[in-house]
Amino acid sequence: MAGGVPGPVICSPPLAPGAQAFRELVVTAALRARKSADIVALRIADADLELAIADTAVGAALLPALRHHIHPLVAHGDRHDTATTSVVVWSGPMDPFPWSRGDLGRGGAVAGLSRGPVRATAAADDTSLMLWDDEHRIACCWFAGVAGVTRWDRAAPLRTALHFALAGPHRQLVHGAVVGMGGRGVLLAGPGGAGKSTTALACLQAGLQVVGDDYAAVSFPAGRTQAWNLFRSIKVGEREAGVNGRDDRRTLIVGEDIPGSATEMLELSAVLLPRVAGGPQSSVSTASPAEALRALAPSTLLQIPYEERPSMGLLAQLARALPAYRLNLGADRGVPAIRQVLAA
Repeated sequence: MAGGVPGPVICSPPLAPGAQAFRELVVTAALRARKSADIVALRIADADLELAIADTAVGAALLPALRHHIHPLVAHGDRHDTATTSVVVWSGPMDPFPWSRGDLGRGGAVAGLSRGPVRATAAADDTSLMLWDDEHRIACCWFAGVAGVTRWDRAAPLRTALHFALAGPHRQLVHGAVVGMGGRGVLLAGPGGAGKSTTALACLQAGLQVVGDDYAAVSFPAGRTQAWNLFRSIKVGEREAGVNGRDDRRTLIVGEDIPGSATEMLELSAVLLPRVAGGPQSSVSTASPAEALRALAPSTLLQIPYEERPSMGLLAQLARALPAYRLNLGADRGVPAIRQVLAA
C-alpha cells in the first residue's frame, strides 16, 4: 500500500447473511480457480500484486495492456498468502447472481456489497463480476468467458480490481491523462470527449512522455505528487462530449500497435483542463483549484465505486497541491502549450 501513516480504523457493520454467503461462495470459487491458474507477478504504482489467470482466452484479451507490468523475479506458491494482494481471473459456471439491475448503483456497485471490507461490482447483463475482499486481500474477477470481456475491459483491464488493490490513505486512481517530459508531468482532467486521449496521442507522437490517456494512480509521498502508469493502451477515433456521448474510438497498445512506450511515473506539476476550442494554436489560462476539482471529481467518482468521502478528500488534496490551467485545444493538439507549462 501507499506510504504514510494510516488513517483511523473504521469498523463496518457486518454483512447481511445473504451477502456474506455470496462473498464466501465467490472467494471460494476464486481460490479454487487459482490452484490451476497461470500466476504472474505484477508491479504497478510501486506495489507488488499477484495476477492469477485461470482462463487463457480471457487472459489473452486482458493482458496486452498490462503485460509491461509483469515482474519475472518473484516466485509464487500454490497457496494464497493474504499478505500478498491477488487478482484472480476465471470463468465457468456461476450460481445466479442474487440481485437485479435495480440493485446496481454507480460503477456497477452491488447494493449490500458496496461498503466496508467487501465490495462487489457487476455488469448489468451479468457477464462479469468483481468482488474485492479486503480481509483476504483478493480481487475475484469472474467473466462469462471471453464474450464477457468488453472493449473497455481490453482498454483498461481489471480497472476496478486495481482500484481496490492499490487504494490507500495516500493513493487514488484518477480519471485523467498524464503526459510530460524530463520526469515532470501534467494531469489532463475532464469528462469524456474533452480531448484527453487525443492530446495524449499527439504528445506520444511528438516524443513527450505518456503515463496514460485515461487513468492513472496518483500518490502523495513526502509532499510530492506522483502519477503512475496503469495501462499501456491509448484510444483513437471520435467521441462525443458528455457521459452518454457516442464513443467510436478503438484501442491501440503502445509499443505494439503504435511506436513508443508507456512511462512508469511522472512527478506532477500542474492540472490542465482541456476543451476543444478550435483555431490553429492551443492556449492556456489560469484556472482555480475549485475548477480543477470540478473537472477531477465527477468522472473519477462516477467510474470508480469507492467510498466518496476518502476519494473526494484525496481529489481535493490533488486540486489544492497543483496549479491549474484551462487548456484550449487548437489544431496543434495542445503539444506546444503543454511544453510551455512544463518549462515554466
